[in-house]
Amino acid sequence: MPKDSHGATSVIGEQILWQATVNGRPVELTTTTDRSLLDVLRDELGLTGAKRGCDIGTCGSCTVILNGKAQMSCIVPISRAQGGVIETVEGLSRNGALHPLQHAFIDGHGFQCGICTPGFLMSAKALLDKHPNPTDKQIHQAIHKNICRCTGYNQLVESVKLAAGQLAVDDLDKSAYRSARVVAPVPGTPDVPSRKLSIIGKSQPRIESRSRVDGSAKYTADIHITGTLHAVTVRATRASADIRAVQTERARAIPGVVRILTHADIPGENAYGKLIRDQLVFAVDRVRYFGEPIALVIAESAAAARQGAEAVAIEYRDRPGVFDPELAMEAGAPRVHEKGNILSKYHIEKGDVDSAWQNCAHVIERKYTTHPQDHAPMEPEAAVACWDEADGKLVVISPGQSVFFDRLNICRALGIPKEDVRCIQPAIGAAYGKREDIYAQIHVALGTLITGRPVRIEYTREETMHATTKRTQQRTTIKGGCDAQGRLIAYEAKVVGDSGAYASWSANIMRKAGVLVSGPYSIPNVRVDSYAVYTNNPMTGATRGFGAAETAFCSESFIDELAVAAGIDPVEFRRINALRPGMKSATDFQLPGPLPVRETIEEAVKDGEWTAPLAPHPVDPVRYRRGRGVATIWYGIGFGSGIQDTPTCIAELHDDGTCTIRIGTVDYGNGSNTTFAMLAAETLGSKVKAIHVINADSAETPNCGSTVATKQTYTTGNAVIAACTKLRADATSIAAEILHVDASRIEASDGIYRASGNGSRTLTLADIARRFREFGKPKRREGIFAAGKMTTPLDPETGLGKAWFPMAYGTQIADITVDTRTGKITVDRIVAAQYVGRALNPRSVRGQIVGGISMGIGYALTEDVKLVDGICQNLNFDKYKLMRVNDAPPVKVIAVEQDESTGPFGAIGIGEPPTLGPAPAIANALYNAIGVRIRDLPLTPEKIKAALSMMA
Repeated sequence: MPKDSHGATSVIGEQILWQATVNGRPVELTTTTDRSLLDVLRDELGLTGAKRGCDIGTCGSCTVILNGKAQMSCIVPISRAQGGVIETVEGLSRNGALHPLQHAFIDGHGFQCGICTPGFLMSAKALLDKHPNPTDKQIHQAIHKNICRCTGYNQLVESVKLAAGQLAVDDLDKSAYRSARVVAPVPGTPDVPSRKLSIIGKSQPRIESRSRVDGSAKYTADIHITGTLHAVTVRATRASADIRAVQTERARAIPGVVRILTHADIPGENAYGKLIRDQLVFAVDRVRYFGEPIALVIAESAAAARQGAEAVAIEYRDRPGVFDPELAMEAGAPRVHEKGNILSKYHIEKGDVDSAWQNCAHVIERKYTTHPQDHAPMEPEAAVACWDEADGKLVVISPGQSVFFDRLNICRALGIPKEDVRCIQPAIGAAYGKREDIYAQIHVALGTLITGRPVRIEYTREETMHATTKRTQQRTTIKGGCDAQGRLIAYEAKVVGDSGAYASWSANIMRKAGVLVSGPYSIPNVRVDSYAVYTNNPMTGATRGFGAAETAFCSESFIDELAVAAGIDPVEFRRINALRPGMKSATDFQLPGPLPVRETIEEAVKDGEWTAPLAPHPVDPVRYRRGRGVATIWYGIGFGSGIQDTPTCIAELHDDGTCTIRIGTVDYGNGSNTTFAMLAAETLGSKVKAIHVINADSAETPNCGSTVATKQTYTTGNAVIAACTKLRADATSIAAEILHVDASRIEASDGIYRASGNGSRTLTLADIARRFREFGKPKRREGIFAAGKMTTPLDPETGLGKAWFPMAYGTQIADITVDTRTGKITVDRIVAAQYVGRALNPRSVRGQIVGGISMGIGYALTEDVKLVDGICQNLNFDKYKLMRVNDAPPVKVIAVEQDESTGPFGAIGIGEPPTLGPAPAIANALYNAIGVRIRDLPLTPEKIKAALSMMA
């Protein structure tokens, strides 16, 4: 049966006159009974605050209040809302004043990307309208149908309690966050001069907060352009096959279908990709994974486009496929590409591993496997293209992670110069690495080029789960040995990663996996081989943790197993072997700067009560067993390995004393725009509200590289400071001349420049800015940071060299309860001590850490796309199980702070590293609880029950 663009049956319903009261105003319109309340709110009334996340009533992003009850509007037939009283997020504020609940979400950092925030606000408002002083249980019950992928729920729940008056702003974070300043000097590191800081180190709300809580933020699917055509991709229904024919006659005959595009319509190159341009805009004569694009149907309506896509007939000749990366490496395996299935190999050879085994008192060898996790951002993929008649540019709007990478590939496919294409990133509903790869951007651009009209694509949840990238599944074998005192002597690993059908970032992912698989430990003899391998599975790509989340599970499980074999406490084993200043990493590089691995262990142990016995379960201590586990991780910030990376910032001072900074970065919920505004304000001696950030627009901003690799705080942050430092120096020299003092006496904060020792003599930054030209000073300054020079290419033979810098470190301790009857794991709490350099915005830092941990818990326990012969089985949130508020443990965050002298005000980055710890910490806690060691993620109840049965 035909389906519309959202996956619902496209039956034309009976026409009705619909009447309701929406946000206090009467509404009357004509619609049809096949429409949902969400359809009418978004498409007819323009109330796009309610978001389309799943279309089956499982995620809560579309929640509104209907007749006093929170309802998921995507599953409410419009006839059921007849005569109803409806409240949406747009109706919360009155006369421009935000509702107290909206203020609470801003103050409490109760959101990150913001795509799910309207749904949570409406669920919370329905609760508070009925129960102004709710219990924790009532709060959890009220929002448990809403999914947030970003926050990990801790701060979200606190925001509701803040609105209820159960918490004060000053009480936020007190019991859940602390800073641990490490003051011990680091050999060889220049001292960071003490700074009197007025902004850095103090919690700041997100600069775009209002738009995220009032529903005014426009995500790609919210953008409507008059005369837009709708497009649907025709995708392969085979994982490995030859294309014998593509028949479009029936599809062309469907009313409303305007054009059907195939590879023959591409005026430029039918190729794109990250490291290797091995992907095709449209398949030509062969498909290599289920869901590969073959054609694009463009129509006047979404329903017609969907019907047209279903009418396109593809004739296949099946080929044998290969779906296991280890089997794909065998000589007789079916070839995914003619050049062979091994995409890349990375080798480390440090010391003499073969001879070192004889010096080991304990040697073990283990194999671990990890699975493909979907990024599952709440915003499904979408893209819009149109012509800007004013300047003649083809404009593409989409949630990507680099507008410049998108533009490059669009230009190549269309065969037009980059000056003729403008890529813009609007509000974006998270990314986690998924948005690095092209999905629909070239398709909409091609559609607009050929038809001359705006073209939009909006994926269903099922389509995005089928067709977009996944976390790399790995097969890892580790052999390691230590002496009788527990000191690591030798370590050998083979890591095989599944690239899927095309390369994306797989070679870099598996190089990072190879570098980091040995952990943050001093090991004199190391041998590692890591491979990226083509299969007929969906393509894998950058995912939060980029190869390291997978290897951390393996290496930290192995460290625990070796500690058990040596009869040494797991924490003590890590203390003994942790890298310290002056020691060398697995790539034989003596890491400069802070190296607080042991400090993260000690801080986690303090709050994690490592030596304290766990209390037995109060209900049934025999059935419910408790355990505690630990994991210590490291993660390389930035591209590493000498890859060129020179982010640039342009800062412009205005006559009113405000400053605009232009940067090519993408803020997809990570808070980078706020971070940059804080850095600019602190450097200029201004205020955060006086900084305007323009970002992610290929026509307006310089290229800062992809917003990936936890790099933007460090790399682009340094570029922001470099640009603003020049403006500050000029402003200081002007102020000194006007005040007739030496420039060294000028101080600045809150937009006021004064001469020290004479507080009555002041100038505003606006006073100074208006006189820049008089003093011959430019108001626009450029700052560049050569991040690529912080590392070097690795030796092609030995793999040795300066792989990544700076490095992030962390230790997490997980307490869990295991139901031995069902096999279900409940995470009771996590203590996370993460090295951050300096916490620039503490409440935001806490949010990033808790959010990363929540994704790591999902990876450990429930999230699995379940590939069967290359086809994803779990396609929506009814089966692909994301964490909900009732599953979210309390997380105690310890920000381990020691200034990195090369970082902006001492900071590094923190977005990805917290994701690495939960899976190994939980797996180690599982062993501690019931003596079961599972080496295959995820740690499902079925696997635990099977292991318990074998033990019995």
